[in-house]
Amino acid sequence: MTRDGPAQGGRWLSCTTRHVRLYAAAIDPVTFAMDQTQIDKLTLILDPDSEFLWPDDKVEKVYDHLRELVDTYEGAPLDEYTLRLVGSDIEHFIRKLLLAGEIQYNLDCRVLNFSMGKPRLNLYSPEQDQQQQDS
Repeated sequence: MTRDGPAQGGRWLSCTTRHVRLYAAAIDPVTFAMDQTQIDKLTLILDPDSEFLWPDDKVEKVYDHLRELVDTYEGAPLDEYTLRLVGSDIEHFIRKLLLAGEIQYNLDCRVLNFSMGKPRLNLYSPEQDQQQQDS
C-alpha cells in the first residue's frame, strides 16, 4: 500500500473492529506510543479484550494472513477504505479460526458476549455415533 505526500503522516488512519485494531503507524509494544511518521508500517493489535484463547501458532497464522493481505493490496492507496478492507478480512479470518475449532472463547474474559456466535458443543461422541449405527 502506498501513501502520497510528506504531509500525510499526521493524518490518523486506523481500522477498529471488535477483535482487530489496525493502525497505519508504528506502535511501541511496551508503551503503546504511536509514531505516525512511519506510515509505511501497519500495526495490528489482536483481540484487545482477550475474548479468545490464542495459541502462539494461531496468532502467527493471523499475522501471516495480514502479510498476505498487505501483499495483495500492494500499490493500492493507503486510505481508510483500504485499511477497513484489510481489518474486516482479518476479522472474518478470526471467525473462520473459531468455527474450525482452532481458537476458543476465553471463558475468563471480562465480558462474555460471544460476539462471533455461541460456542458450539459436540453433543455426541464418536462412540455414541457408532452405538447408534450398530442398533
